[in-house]
Amino acid sequence: MLQEIELGLIRNEFENLKESRFLGEKLNAYCDTVLGWVSALQEASAKSKYDKKIENMVNAQLWTSLNYLKGSTLNDVPHEMLFCLNAVLADWKLSDSVLTTAQSQDRDFHINLSNPGDLISKLIPKCDFPAPLIRVAFPELYRHHPLLNVALYHEIGHYIDKEKGIVSASLALNGEYMALAGDEIRHFKSRGANIVKVEESHRCELFADLLAAAYCGPSIIQFLEHIDLNDMTCETHPSLSKRRKITDKFLKGESDPLIDLFGESLEIRGLGPLGIRYAISAECERALTSFEPPTIANIAEVHGLFPSAWEFYKNYNKSDTRPSWQALSPLQAFDLVNDLTEKAIRNHDIIMRWNYVGP
Repeated sequence: MLQEIELGLIRNEFENLKESRFLGEKLNAYCDTVLGWVSALQEASAKSKYDKKIENMVNAQLWTSLNYLKGSTLNDVPHEMLFCLNAVLADWKLSDSVLTTAQSQDRDFHINLSNPGDLISKLIPKCDFPAPLIRVAFPELYRHHPLLNVALYHEIGHYIDKEKGIVSASLALNGEYMALAGDEIRHFKSRGANIVKVEESHRCELFADLLAAAYCGPSIIQFLEHIDLNDMTCETHPSLSKRRKITDKFLKGESDPLIDLFGESLEIRGLGPLGIRYAISAECERALTSFEPPTIANIAEVHGLFPSAWEFYKNYNKSDTRPSWQALSPLQAFDLVNDLTEKAIRNHDIIMRWNYVGP
């Protein structure tokens, strides 16, 4: 009985969301699809067709989807970050993916790679969702601070890895311990860990770091330094020092066995080299110094705003050419740099949409 009531409450919330406006038609289609799932499940539940444990699992998946969809309305979604992330997806021929966002109440970034349609389609024929689903979460506190959301590039890296099978290809090419050092192997073995799974997890994290660095440069490591003060390795994540080392090598174009292995994996999957995919606009520093949003020429320069803006902020009060900036507190300066970065991305998005529509 309670499962049916809960499903009804979930349906009411989805119907309320239908009155909201989403960023893009794909999200409206997703909401319609989920409502179709709920209707079919309610009908099946009324006939006691499914075990209550299965109904609980389905309700939990739908509830999770609801949270991500709530964070994807026009009032809540971080438009500028989604513009950047959708550009990354387009780079990897994943434009049909539906990107939804949830806002966490702590310093939590994550990606949920499960799809509720996978479970529901096993129960009800033809209830699968036709487009791949991405569910990412970021701290609500950071919503209007794109420089603090560079970790979303890392999360999208996990999705690209899953869809393209890059880390799995690397394991097929070379199953040796390349993400783990000897002392780490001994440490995890002493704890009874599955070393093969640890190696795979660490490769996944390092590839996601490299993908993020390809688009937003050293700003991904600068942010990780902000949230990881312990520099400890664990079964799921490498240490910050290791992540910094391999990312620095990648950005400097230096050779590394794991970087080279990822390159081979990309080639096997029929994908181009990872490479540096951002560009630094010469206009950026001048515009920020003048309290103006930089004018952006192309999508590479949009991604390049992140390392440029981070560098500007780190030195905002250290130049005699910026007397007005020197009067600002660190928080005031950070808010302003983020505001100008948001405006620059938004302006470029508007220009691209205008050019696409044409006169």
